[in-house]
Amino acid sequence: MSPNVPLDNDSQLTPRQMQVIPYIVASPTIAEAARRANLAARTIHRWMNNDRCRDELDRVRSEAADLARCELNGLMLKSVQVLSECLEDSDPRVRLRAAQISLAVALRVSDTNEIQQSLTALEDALPLWAVRKGRRNWN
Repeated sequence: MSPNVPLDNDSQLTPRQMQVIPYIVASPTIAEAARRANLAARTIHRWMNNDRCRDELDRVRSEAADLARCELNGLMLKSVQVLSECLEDSDPRVRLRAAQISLAVALRVSDTNEIQQSLTALEDALPLWAVRKGRRNWN
């Protein structure tokens, strides 16, 4: 079987499909992924009709997103440290700007926490509401 032949949904992915998936994840468009992988965009579109290929693409995208979140968490800690140092700067303009940034971020975090608590309360209340309305299974 040629590495570019689309697979049926019960088959494993070909080595070429596995090679191309990172290009798809890292590229803004299928056309760009195809160019980088030296492959016809039409072939990638055909591969996306395969459930296993789409599932593997989703898995790799999810892993990439998890890695990016971990990296951002590390940068966030470093940024807080820098901001904290700026609050001690001898220049009052630097201290003022650091204070403004700190307050803005703190308010957004507080708002986000309030929204999360409200959503959790609504999610907890939903099954009770459904029972009162005579619906046994909310899902």
